[in-house]
Order: sequence, then C-alpha cells, then structure tokens
Amino acid sequence: MLVNDRQNFEKTPIDVIRAIDKLHKIGEVGIKEELRSKNMALDDIEDHLFKIKNAKPTENLKHIFESLKQKYSLKEGENFVFDPTLARGLDYYTGAIFELKPSKNPENLTIGSGGRYDNLIGELGGQATPAVGFAGGIERVIAELKTRQVGIPLPAPPDLFLACLGETAKKKAIRLFEDLRRQGIRVAESFTKDGLKSQLEIANRLKVKFTLVIGQKELTDGTIIVRDMENGIQEIVDFNKIADEIQKRLKVHQPDTLA
Repeated sequence: MLVNDRQNFEKTPIDVIRAIDKLHKIGEVGIKEELRSKNMALDDIEDHLFKIKNAKPTENLKHIFESLKQKYSLKEGENFVFDPTLARGLDYYTGAIFELKPSKNPENLTIGSGGRYDNLIGELGGQATPAVGFAGGIERVIAELKTRQVGIPLPAPPDLFLACLGETAKKKAIRLFEDLRRQGIRVAESFTKDGLKSQLEIANRLKVKFTLVIGQKELTDGTIIVRDMENGIQEIVDFNKIADEIQKRLKVHQPDTLA
C-alpha cells in the first residue's frame, strides 16, 4: 500500500497535483510537458517537483504508521510505503491518501485507492462529517488472483430462507435476518420479491433445510411459520423463540460424523 498525506500538497497548485498523480504513467518528462502547455515556467515546475519528491511523512502519517505497526503488525517498507509523489488528483481529499497495489512497485496497476475527506459530505449538502472512503477495481483484483493462482473457496450454502409478505413484515424480517446472522446461522432472503410463491421457489433452488415465513397474521399473533423444505410440513412457532428453535432443528439435521 502506497501512502501519502494531501497536507504535503497544501501550497501546491492543483494543476501540479493532477499532473504529479500521473507520474508513474507519463514520467517526469510528460509532467513537465503537460505543465508547460499550461504556461507554467520550467523553473517553477522543477521547484515543485523537487519539493514533492523530498517531502517527509507528516505528523498525521507518523501517527497512522505507528498504529498500523502496533495494532495490525504491518511492516513499513513491506506492507505500506510512504510515497511523496502519490497525489490522488481529486481535490476533495484533505488528509491521508492511499493506493493498494499487488506489490511495492509503484508502477504496478492499482487495485484500490482512497483517502480522507473532511469537507465533502458538507459540500454535498449533508452535515459536516469527517470520512474515509475508497474504491476497488473488481476486474483487476480478479486478474491478480488468477495470476497468483489463488483458489476462491465457495461459500457454504444457506441453512434457511426468510420469506415475508408485506412491508411491515419485511421490516421485522430484516431485523430477524440480522439477528440470525449474528448467531452464525446462514440465512438467505429475497426481500425484493413480493409473492410467497416466488420466494419459496428461490428457497427450493437454494436447497435450504427450512423456510421461515412472516405475514400479516404472524405479525398480529407474534408468531412465525417454520416450513420444512424436505417434507413440506409447516409449524407455527413463537417469534421470540425462533432463534433457539432453529438452532435446535439445525443441530438435529447435522450429519453424524461418528463411525
């Protein structure tokens, strides 16, 4: 990961920042040509380049680097590298900026990048909120994984499917969905589907063991339907006890591993 701080460019013209951001693509010659085409004197260009290339980590970066080393056992020079020429051409960045690369070579393709922006949310009409964001290139990540011949394990299939009927039921189902996931239960859903039939078709395709159904009647009664997808038998269960009930049923369905 290459790291810099936009504070290092505090007195640098935006045209220079945007040009230096392309250093590893067009080189110093290309940067000088670009800035000269914008009527910048060669002496000024070389002065800016000298200051940028000889910049040091800011106090903010030193604090970040120490955190990376102490909290995450990352190694400076190996897992992250200070690069004073890293600019990130967008001018809304206000603090640390970074680029993720598959190796320490700055000329390698970037697979992710981002940084800190303290003013952007306020400028877009929201409440002033310091934030950090980044974007990644999925195609580049996939290409790198193929190059390194990294196998991608398939996710485990879901244990159950959560179906709902109506907007009020959907809100309750979403809360239940998160609660079940926090308990380690693999649960699938299709909250964008309205009809029960289409949701049950998805549950069948996923080959889940159980489907939970919440409708208007269940909301009124404080219950939930548990449908066994193997035999089609449905039971009504107290909504507040459903997590424990599912845990017990899944335990019964686990294959016996003892010889």
